[in-house]
Amino acid sequence: MRSFTVPFNIDQEDKIIGGYISLRQFAWLVLAVFIILLLFILNTGYVTRIDMGSAIHIHLFSLICRLIIAIPLSIGCVLLAFIKLNGITADKYIIKMLLFKFRKHVYKN
Repeated sequence: MRSFTVPFNIDQEDKIIGGYISLRQFAWLVLAVFIILLLFILNTGYVTRIDMGSAIHIHLFSLICRLIIAIPLSIGCVLLAFIKLNGITADKYIIKMLLFKFRKHVYKN
C-alpha cells in the first residue's frame, strides 16, 4: 500500500525562496521591481545630456510624475505580498471582496 507524507501545517504557504518568502510573495516583489525598472531604467526620458559632454539635465516634472506613479504602486505590491486581512492574504481578500461585490445577490423577504 502506498503511503504519503502529510505536511505539518497546510494553512501556511511554503517558504520556497530562501526559506523566507513564498512564491506568491516573490511574484508581488518582482512586480514592484519591474514597475521601478520600467519607469526609471528602461525609459530614461527624464534625463538628457547637454552639448555631448558630461553635463546631464534632469526634467523635474517628468521625474516627479514617475515618482508619483512608482512609489504608491510599489508600496501596494509590498503590502499585497505581506499583509493578512481576516486571516487570509490581502490579495486573496481583495479578489474575494470583488467577486462578492459583482455577483448577483438574491434578497428574500
